[in-house]
Amino acid sequence: MGRRDLGRPRRLRRQVAHRPPADVPRRRPRHGRIAHAAAQPHGRRGASGLLIDGLGGAVGDRSADATAFPHRTAVGVVQYHSYWTALTDRAHVERRIQWLRAIHAVMQTHLGVGGYTNGMDPALRDWPAAYHGDNYSRLQRVKAAVDPAQFFDFPQAVTPR
Repeated sequence: MGRRDLGRPRRLRRQVAHRPPADVPRRRPRHGRIAHAAAQPHGRRGASGLLIDGLGGAVGDRSADATAFPHRTAVGVVQYHSYWTALTDRAHVERRIQWLRAIHAVMQTHLGVGGYTNGMDPALRDWPAAYHGDNYSRLQRVKAAVDPAQFFDFPQAVTPR
């Protein structure tokens, strides 16, 4: 993110892909529900898109409970981005937000449930399980030992137990 981007309004959602989508057409990628949902809003002082970070290799060399990151067998992390400026009209911003919700919902049926903690998603319902999996209770014990006063606190912070 460049210096001129500071303060730019944006929304971001991320999803861990636990399996490759088996039913996605390989020859005609612009076909079906995925292509319809992926048709992001264009122009009007902003941008939207998908970014896919592949996992595998050394990520899978450790067990799911070796660190806070439990998604060791995932094939990737999908990021859904939408940016706009302060001058973008509210109706267009709403279309961008609706696009994010639609593409995330469609892709979740193909990729499964999961979240990436380095891209907090305020709309994620069961974020402890999505971000931390079975590691959450252990992280709560660590939080209680090292930050019992919750100095490091935000809406999706691990809570001490």
